[in-house]
Amino acid sequence: MHLWRGLAFAGLMVLAACTSVPFDGPHRSASFTAAGHGLPMPVPRPDPSPRPGTFLPLALGDETLATWLDLIGAARDRIDVMTYIMRADRSGRAVSRALLDAADRGVHVRLLIDDVFMAMKDDRVGGLTSHPNIEIRAFNPFSRNAPALLGYVLDHTRVNRRMHNKALIVDGRTAIVGGRNVGDEYFGQDRAMHFADLDLLVQGAAVAPLSAGFDLYWNDRLAVPYQRLKPRSGRAGAFAAVRDAPGDIGPLPEPATRRLAAGRAQAFSGKAEFITDTPAKLSQPDAAPQYVADAFYRSLSQARRQVLIVTPYFVPQSDGSALLEGLEARGVEVTVITNSLASTNHVIVHGSYSRYRDRLAARGVDFYEVRAGAGALLEPGAMHPVSQTVMHSKLVIIDDHFVLIGSPNLDPRSMKLNTEHIYRIDSPALARALAADWWHIAQNAAYHVDLGKSGLPRWLKRKGAERATFLPNPEAGIMARFIAILGGMLPIEDDL
Repeated sequence: MHLWRGLAFAGLMVLAACTSVPFDGPHRSASFTAAGHGLPMPVPRPDPSPRPGTFLPLALGDETLATWLDLIGAARDRIDVMTYIMRADRSGRAVSRALLDAADRGVHVRLLIDDVFMAMKDDRVGGLTSHPNIEIRAFNPFSRNAPALLGYVLDHTRVNRRMHNKALIVDGRTAIVGGRNVGDEYFGQDRAMHFADLDLLVQGAAVAPLSAGFDLYWNDRLAVPYQRLKPRSGRAGAFAAVRDAPGDIGPLPEPATRRLAAGRAQAFSGKAEFITDTPAKLSQPDAAPQYVADAFYRSLSQARRQVLIVTPYFVPQSDGSALLEGLEARGVEVTVITNSLASTNHVIVHGSYSRYRDRLAARGVDFYEVRAGAGALLEPGAMHPVSQTVMHSKLVIIDDHFVLIGSPNLDPRSMKLNTEHIYRIDSPALARALAADWWHIAQNAAYHVDLGKSGLPRWLKRKGAERATFLPNPEAGIMARFIAILGGMLPIEDDL
């Protein structure tokens, strides 16, 4: 008996060692230092008070990549990047080379990547960390002592919660924030799959709290320097592999930054509140406030006339559903634009979504589901047409006055599990412009889903002055329908 207990205890110790992560150790730095001192100031949660700024929507993936590269190329002092995904594909290589070139010019580069899809975690990351002006940290990393799947099983409570925030911040004065990760499918470089997304180019005082939010995550215990995970990754000269990697990015459109400078684009002025979750949402889930979810629902509750919600995944659960029902009950028009079963990249989510759709549609909420072949309408003028497009934008417009834009979807994972950040912008002109774009998409690139006389949902497609009615979930295959039904039956909603 003692032998078996000893073996069991030893086995547990081995498993614990396999999933261990070197969180502890000195790695604090910040964008700003206290006056007269070389030590970083404490990094509090950013002040959400409204600050003035200018805001330019970036709807085209290839234009957004061009703007990323232009901003990085013009950087003078520092570049901060935080992202959920950074691919080792053409777009990822182009961004990496641009960051390396900036570091060669003396620019300090900080790259914070969530570890769940860290495709650049071998030679390419090692190459970048070899540069004295580049720091890379993995957020909430998996152990490197065991396969990621084993870590996911044995350390599920921790690694199931992720940093979903995305931002590029240059010199503390200009930023790109929104829903795009770094990868071909987000930047219009993948011919088979494209995520039609929406970012904002932000300039002015509104950038400062975003920069402070980056510092908050960068200095957290969960942000582990990459060399600590892979001690031999920073070998001298390894960044040559990044510099010499094949660069096959095709022609890109004019960057938005240059169009602005030349007067060929007009940004919108307004005042913005920046709201971010804190890393404690991951490390102390039972105690940490849910700042983004609270701000999201509070903003919706203040609507007086109309709400337009654009989200790739819509699973509001009981609290969000009750809020939207309450808005309709007091005369607020609520419209949701999301993916159809044929266009979504997460088919299993659709089963849970459809339950809330039917319930809310019965209470007056309007639903539009983006069609699978709507890429040209989602990104008119894109230089590289693709075969399949997923709507990936995250946007809320309230009363044609306020705009919420950032990283969260309207689903349990964004609201309760992952960290997110958003801007809440007071700019009627920006709100009206975005609303006009999305109403055009709703009318021309989406099915209108409502309940017929039978009480069952029907899919309507505009065809000139007429509307054609379709069978349930048009364009979706049999397997997609089966997985969606299965997803609606499984007890997995809290993880969606």
